[in-house]
Amino acid sequence: MTTELLLTELAHQVPGGFDVCIEAVGFRYDRSFFNNLERSLGLQTATSEILFECFSGARPFGKIAIVDDYVGVTNSFPIGLITKKHLQIASGPTPCQKYFKYIIEMIDAGVVDPTFMITHVITLEEVPTAYKMLFNQEDGIVKAFVRP
Repeated sequence: MTTELLLTELAHQVPGGFDVCIEAVGFRYDRSFFNNLERSLGLQTATSEILFECFSGARPFGKIAIVDDYVGVTNSFPIGLITKKHLQIASGPTPCQKYFKYIIEMIDAGVVDPTFMITHVITLEEVPTAYKMLFNQEDGIVKAFVRP
């Protein structure tokens, strides 16, 4: 069974993606002609192909573990620095909807006071002006509260 077939079979057994993907193959996992060519010309020291497979196969908010010996760059990305320093990377937007109800309850109960971050109170009509101010970093605007 080829690696691709195995990954495909596993993906069908895990709808939505994997909770955890462990990359332990390393920079010797060259599958494409272009990655082999880049390595042979010294343009990269590692390939990102298996990392791409892990990132593609992981579910949203899944975890990727890179357990390997990357030493340099892969497609100009400094993967060696990450693995040699044992850096942990977390990414993605905040899942706001997941916490929205909880935060509103905390605000209503007086446990959390979000007003410390509001720099400007505006009306709906002032929103276009506020966007321009944010874009141009004018008047110290950081967070604007739109008064209904």
